[in-house]
Amino acid sequence: MIRAVHGYQLTCGLLTIVAAAGVWLTRMAAVSGALWLIGLLLASTIAFVACRRPIAAAKREQNWYFGLETRIGADVGRQTTTARPVWPLHVLSIALAVAGAVILVLWFDVLPDPFPTHWNAAGQPDAWSTRTWWTVLATPLTALAIAAMIAGLASWTSRRHDPVLPDGARGPSRRSTRETSVAIQVGIGCLSVLSTAMLIFFALAPLLAVSQDAIAAAAWAAMAALVVTMLCLVGVTAQAQGRARRAAQSARIGRPEPDSPDDDSLWKLGLVYYNTNDPSVLVPKRSGIGYEPNAGHPLGMAIYLFALVAIVSALVAALTAG
Repeated sequence: MIRAVHGYQLTCGLLTIVAAAGVWLTRMAAVSGALWLIGLLLASTIAFVACRRPIAAAKREQNWYFGLETRIGADVGRQTTTARPVWPLHVLSIALAVAGAVILVLWFDVLPDPFPTHWNAAGQPDAWSTRTWWTVLATPLTALAIAAMIAGLASWTSRRHDPVLPDGARGPSRRSTRETSVAIQVGIGCLSVLSTAMLIFFALAPLLAVSQDAIAAAAWAAMAALVVTMLCLVGVTAQAQGRARRAAQSARIGRPEPDSPDDDSLWKLGLVYYNTNDPSVLVPKRSGIGYEPNAGHPLGMAIYLFALVAIVSALVAALTAG
């Protein structure tokens, strides 16, 4: 089982390096970044399913759940491990979007006409529109909408009543959940600020007469900052979960409790949660951070179908445009 986990981690690391190199080498090609990202997601999913099989087989052979009850429903008890949103980061993000819109309104008359509305990876404008209030303010308004949506997501996440998985020791699991919740809130706030700053920079680029090299450098710097933020978030979460597992193992006396609700029969291919007896539409991810739909709930299945249609439609549109 340990070899399977390490194999999956190594495989994902190699796939990420290959995808990053592919994005850089084909950065001038249309939709290359999206194609490499989709390829990375598909390859990582296949690797997860393949590496999960020996783990499930070992659990069956060792009778992990023989004679033990596994919780399959939602925990409706009071949740005390969630963290509050980092509101200063969300306020900063919204303030950046508003400031960008105000600057463009005040200097509307000196903006170029036609107005650039899109740049490629090399920092060159590749789409223009007639200078109107809508074309000028579309980007900062989009940034403002995204910042508000992310703030709402942070607030919703902090109010969820998530089950605290015991894993043999409830105390360490609660601490791990708390640390993970804090990391998620910090990560959400940082991602909001970075994405808003990037959009506002592009919105103000025509007014500031920023060079193409500076635009390209800013775009790659923003992407690098987003990747670093995500890696830090994953690293902090992995450390918290690792400490919880070690504490749980040292605290176990006699036969350990099951990793409730980690029964393999509820996870199709070890990946998709399917439980018609669970009233939850969204459930905590089996590993890592975040949530995923319950395919056994009608709304959960609708979310899966909507996501599939959206991904396929976006890919077809990108390939057609390219």
